Order: sequence, then structure tokens, then C-alpha cells
Amino acid sequence: GAANGLIAAYIAQADPNGALADGYTVSQGREIGRDAVIEVVIDAERRVWVGGRTHTIVDGALTWLRD
Repeated sequence: GAANGLIAAYIAQADPNGALADGYTVSQGREIGRDAVIEVVIDAERRVWVGGRTHTIVDGALTWLRD
């Protein structure tokens, strides 16, 4: 899912008038029983939005220690 944000940013820059210039829909996870649909939108300012329904698989926190 996260890779789709990078792919959309590339599309927004490389092909701003192409077939995917406004965004696209991705299906993934079906093979492992976690069927998901991801909506990717590229807005008029060429900002990328990635969303969809989620399932939390791992949850946690990270604390950075400063010197």
C-alpha cells in the first residue's frame, strides 16, 4: 500500500496528463486472505492522497532517546 504513494507521485510528475493523472484504484492482499482496495487520488495541485479501509496488523510505539 505504501508504495502506491510513491508510484502516484512519480505518475504526477512524469505523466501529468496521462490515463492515471487523476488517480487509480488498487486491489491487493487477496492471495493471503487480506483483500483490500486502495484508492489513490492525485489532486489539481499534484498532491497524492492514499486511502481505503485498513486492518491493524501490528501496533506499537517508538521512543527516540536524545543525547
